[in-house]
Amino acid sequence: DLGIGFLTPEHRRVTMRELAPGRLICIMPKDHPLTRHRSVTARALTAHPFIGYTNSQGLSGVIQAALNQARVEIEPLLEVSLLSNAWALVNEGAGVALVNEHSSLQTLFPNVVRRPFAPDFPIALQLLHPAERPLSLLAEDFVGRLVRHIRSERVKG
Repeated sequence: DLGIGFLTPEHRRVTMRELAPGRLICIMPKDHPLTRHRSVTARALTAHPFIGYTNSQGLSGVIQAALNQARVEIEPLLEVSLLSNAWALVNEGAGVALVNEHSSLQTLFPNVVRRPFAPDFPIALQLLHPAERPLSLLAEDFVGRLVRHIRSERVKG
């Protein structure tokens, strides 16, 4: 009936709408030197082991664009295809990574902290559903609750 995603390619049979704005964030172990920064720049990442993504992961192109914009080159120590694997490796102290702020997995990986990434790169959380039919009342209710939850989490910071 519906899906939630980001960086979703357009498809004629799928309707997409933005649920919430988002951006790239940097995740790192709690004891990492970058935790002293209020935000992490692309240049600051060059001094630390970086966990990147395989080309099949949509964030790969976004991160490369952000690094290009900052005129920074980073050779990843490791590449993963799943965001959860990046979180797990950071949790174990293998390096730092960039993720979408809505893919927050801090409850699963308590050794990870997050900081805003600069330059700011927007990545919206999207609602997906079949184009040929509207969302059911139950799905609309779920989406409303999800949006309220996301907004309350943003307020908490």
